[in-house]
Amino acid sequence: MQTSFVREALCSCVFTTRIYNVRIQNLNLDITRAQFANLTKLMEPKPVTTNTEENLDRAKLLNRTNELANEFLDSVAQRPVAHRVDFETLLSKMRGDGLSVDAGDPLRIVEELSALADEAVVATAGPRYFGFVVGGALPVALAADWLTATWDQNGAFFAHSPLAAAAEQVAAAWLIDLFGLDRAASVGFVTGGTMANFTGIAAGRHALLQRLGWDVEKQGLMGAPPITVVTSDESHMSIFAALQMLGLGSERVVRVPADEQGRMRVDELHRTLTRIQTPALVCAQTGNVNTGAFDPIAGIVVCLRHLRVTNYQNRAGSRRCRR
Repeated sequence: MQTSFVREALCSCVFTTRIYNVRIQNLNLDITRAQFANLTKLMEPKPVTTNTEENLDRAKLLNRTNELANEFLDSVAQRPVAHRVDFETLLSKMRGDGLSVDAGDPLRIVEELSALADEAVVATAGPRYFGFVVGGALPVALAADWLTATWDQNGAFFAHSPLAAAAEQVAAAWLIDLFGLDRAASVGFVTGGTMANFTGIAAGRHALLQRLGWDVEKQGLMGAPPITVVTSDESHMSIFAALQMLGLGSERVVRVPADEQGRMRVDELHRTLTRIQTPALVCAQTGNVNTGAFDPIAGIVVCLRHLRVTNYQNRAGSRRCRR
């Protein structure tokens, strides 16, 4: 629907059980009578069906979806890992005749979507996919995912879903055990690597500035004490995306050379940090996406602790000299 929507518009809609009254005042819309009729049709109540009819339709839809899912998994080992796909052709097939006013047949929608998998789905669930850092899922994980989608919970907090809150707390405790972390450590679940890096850098930014007497959450970054972000030459691009979003700047970083496996060199880090005159936030990574190598975290921690003690002693010595 093409509109040049709204200049200084006020629209109020009053909904009742059977009747939709729409009062539109002071609207300047480039909209045809037919398009407005389509809008009002969208708001018409659906035909009333019995629970039995709805249950049968739902069961038929979900059973067929289950069949299609198992057909895919049964054949995924033999499927091509990827297809050559003309994206414009794919878009055209998915768009169809555009946004429809009338509801489509749910079963037909699922069938058509499944058919597109034969030409446009990457077989990441199969045993021959080795691209990027993407893995498949165990059947029990897939089954649990189906259930969570069925329950349709809002896991924001306990009142919304006690089960989701409990599952998160149990999984957090398992991760603390797995990594040997302090029992008092807090755990947050994020959507992926970028937001994990975002969260970690945000925590580091908070801690550094807090030590300098600056509450960045309340006071912002304007006028904040300067800090320096240190990355390696092999840092993942999501680090720089996070720095950009956090106001630390994707290009205001000091890069440390890496070795042939993409690991940050501790000797170079030490040299780099001795030249920095501000508190530093060091971004180390566990798992280079090209080689799988881990930065030498233990060595990096020792380096940071040594420099922190050295800097403290130097500052203390300077104060004694001034006295």
